[in-house]
Amino acid sequence: MIGEQIKKLRAKEGMTQQNLADKLFVTAQAVSRWENGEVEPSLNTIAQMAKIFGVSSDEMLGLDPADKQEEKKESAQKEAPKETAEQPAPMLALCERCRRPIYDKDEIYIFHTGRASVTHVSCIQCEKKLRAQEKEEARAKAAGRRICSYVVGGIGAAVLLFLFIIGGVFKTPDNIPLGIFMPISVFTLISCLFLDNNFIWDVISWISSRSISMPGVIFSLDLDGIIWFITVKLGLLLLSVVISIVLFLFAIVLGLVLSVFVYPFALIKSIKHPEDDN
Repeated sequence: MIGEQIKKLRAKEGMTQQNLADKLFVTAQAVSRWENGEVEPSLNTIAQMAKIFGVSSDEMLGLDPADKQEEKKESAQKEAPKETAEQPAPMLALCERCRRPIYDKDEIYIFHTGRASVTHVSCIQCEKKLRAQEKEEARAKAAGRRICSYVVGGIGAAVLLFLFIIGGVFKTPDNIPLGIFMPISVFTLISCLFLDNNFIWDVISWISSRSISMPGVIFSLDLDGIIWFITVKLGLLLLSVVISIVLFLFAIVLGLVLSVFVYPFALIKSIKHPEDDN
């Protein structure tokens, strides 16, 4: 329903999918997926589109268009004492969400957020529905990330364990703890990266992206000076590459160790609070 409404209002305004996408700072593909009913936009995005099209949030969702509101007004007028043409049905309140008048007392919803606020019951129901949909989408995405972490992490751990077995790592008793720890840490590292709700990737990227400034080189403008300059520059370049590789390997090793302790908390967070994932 929301997709058809977006398409209808967009066409009414003479806008293309790209025009609407530019105003919302999203891609045209996202607008297309909304209109085709593949996904639904967030509550904030719906509010932005309502402002762009000059309609209320209810009209965006197609839940309470103007004609239905008129029907509710007529119903309230029939139930109320008969008024003359000069005395219309009184407005009971003004909805603070959609800014439309409320004529039916059954449509009034009062909530407290530091102060009493009045809104339509339908506005609250719509917001609850959208928030429930957002939570459900977050749960589905978190479940997908967990499955990927299990599969890819398990494959990585299995490959490393297989290499250790054929390499004879477990033939030496002193190597057994390392042979057990490494596959586990590989699994937890890959899983943490897939879950994307922890700081492991931030630590690895921060360390591996550190750069070291190399000193300048003074040389004389003769053949020996130029050869010396090129040699020193190549040496500094090689040293910079070596330092970058060392930093990257150190970041990976640190990530392997930290992920063993971080993974249980990341997994619990993904299950219990998927909406907090990055």
